[in-house]
Amino acid sequence: MPDLSENLVHLKWLLKLVDFRAAGELS
Repeated sequence: MPDLSENLVHLKWLLKLVDFRAAGELS
């Protein structure tokens, strides 16, 4: 299922971006 794997990759990137923004706002 290429679609499922692509969705997982997008979700991981979104989580990384959210964590990055949260860390930047906290510091």
